[in-house]
Amino acid sequence: MIGPLDLSGIPEVIRRFHWCIIGGESGNDNGKYRYLPCELEWITRITRDLENTGVKVFVKQTGTWLARRLNLADRHGGKIDE
Repeated sequence: MIGPLDLSGIPEVIRRFHWCIIGGESGNDNGKYRYLPCELEWITRITRDLENTGVKVFVKQTGTWLARRLNLADRHGGKIDE
């Protein structure tokens, strides 16, 4: 994710999907593969918007930016127990 997404206003289209896979970017602080911020609120918003639609949500990873902000052990935020 590179920005917030509001899915609450288009439920008829969303119900056609089976899965919504979301996550923040992984990458480095400098060089060719830099990461962009991903706010926890963005992930939470999509999860709430899809809560009663029947669409399953899979959070692949929080991404490097959020993992650092939350001080997670995995720099990509991919450890499910965290």
